[in-house]
Amino acid sequence: MGDEKSVTGGLIVAGTLFAISQLIGYVTWRFKRAERFFDGAPRVLVRHGTIDRAAMAEEQITHAELLEALRQEGCTTLTNVRYAVLENDGAIKIGLRSDKDSRAGRV
Repeated sequence: MGDEKSVTGGLIVAGTLFAISQLIGYVTWRFKRAERFFDGAPRVLVRHGTIDRAAMAEEQITHAELLEALRQEGCTTLTNVRYAVLENDGAIKIGLRSDKDSRAGRV
């Protein structure tokens, strides 16, 4: 907008941003590839108690951030983790092993 300070200029900018937002919403609804491009895809960070260091490096998640997410779920060790997934919204979701899996020796 530069030095433009008129109401008309502001309405044009706001309308343009709204139109772009609606267009992207429609395109991501219509085409799944576009949705993955704009929104991303969930990423598995831990699988069966093993950290995927390449995925963590690519997503720029530190070990401390992962451990914090584990503590928030009440988990004290990685061996109790079935999976940890970095969701599209940036949250880390943790799936813990059940007692049944632990007794059966499953990982």
